[in-house]
Amino acid sequence: MRGGAPPVVRRSPRRQALLTLLVATPVLALLAVAVLALVTDWRRGAFEESAVAEARSVLVTAPDGLSGSGAEALARALRRPGDLEVVIVRRAEVEGSDDGLGLGDVPDELQRAVLATAPDGEAVSATRTTIDGQDFLVAGGTVSEPGTGERAQAYLFFSERPVARGVLRSGVLVGAIAVALLALLTASGWLLTRRRLEAVAVARERELAFAAHLAHEIRTPVGAMVTASSLVDDATLAAAPEDVRAPMRLIRDQAGRLGRVVEDLLEVSRLQTGQVQVRPEQVAVRELLGRVRRDFDWETVRVVVHGEPVVLMDPQSLARIVVNLVSNAVRHAGTHVALTARREGSEVLVEVQDQGPGLPPAVLHDLARRPTDPPAGRGLGLRVARAHAELLGTRLEVDTGPRGTTVGLRLPAT
Repeated sequence: MRGGAPPVVRRSPRRQALLTLLVATPVLALLAVAVLALVTDWRRGAFEESAVAEARSVLVTAPDGLSGSGAEALARALRRPGDLEVVIVRRAEVEGSDDGLGLGDVPDELQRAVLATAPDGEAVSATRTTIDGQDFLVAGGTVSEPGTGERAQAYLFFSERPVARGVLRSGVLVGAIAVALLALLTASGWLLTRRRLEAVAVARERELAFAAHLAHEIRTPVGAMVTASSLVDDATLAAAPEDVRAPMRLIRDQAGRLGRVVEDLLEVSRLQTGQVQVRPEQVAVRELLGRVRRDFDWETVRVVVHGEPVVLMDPQSLARIVVNLVSNAVRHAGTHVALTARREGSEVLVEVQDQGPGLPPAVLHDLARRPTDPPAGRGLGLRVARAHAELLGTRLEVDTGPRGTTVGLRLPAT
């Protein structure tokens, strides 16, 4: 039945969304930084290629009008108004389109490279520099002045502000994409977890409905078997032939055990579907423990109650807890079972003690699981007791070992 059910989802949609956010944020941040670095390199490279090509075109076609108003016209022609400055060196005289710029602002390595090239106007060198906090790409070359044959140096200062503006726009775009992806991943994690939880809830409801239906179906035949087997008392067994005595005793004992399992399954179903209601009232612990002992004919169970403790508790749930704990103890420890109750401060401690072999690890592990988890198949009575204890706002305290087991229940005293 459980083979086709969706896996149990431990995280809530909110926790899953938070986990996705924590994991995806650094990954997307690193990815965004890497993409922005690539875009920045590409923009700087494209800017340098464009600037060098424009400088080469200027040196070839307009060697005489590169300063003053000519430089301003050139900047407008190249669509770089305010982002292009020109420095001309001809006949040992330096002219510039900006009074603040001169030959000293040209990097030395660029000057040496320009002077080493042939005066054909096509060999252009470029380098980057910073002037008064502003970044420039400086491209330079030489040309022969018409009529004189002398060489003139021309340096074009391309401001990198367009690159910075482009990088800023790219950064905003990459950041917006990263935020959108992060929101999409977070929402997807939340939605996927929610859908899985809904599928698990539907599957769990089907399982509980099937288990409850099955328990109800087998309750009638099992009850008939228990009733019939209860007619076989010890006197009947003693009078029966030897070859049928053992099978009759086995049928009687196992029918009773099967009846208890069916009742526990029905109780688990009621607990998990919220059909058990708690109605607190004042309960005299001595009276309740004595009544339970008489109803189940536990003559070998020793009941010790110190004082007259009274608790504000639902009597049916409390009785169910005591019945399950004592039944387990009697079944595994025989006659060495004690049921005690005493006042400890503002609480009443009810304990079931036995001298049996102790609880196996599988039962302890099953008790440590959440009450909503399906039982592992062992310790079903203890799980019922634990579920009722949690309904009452308390919990079971288990101390087990090879010399016996003590299960305690702390209740608020009145």
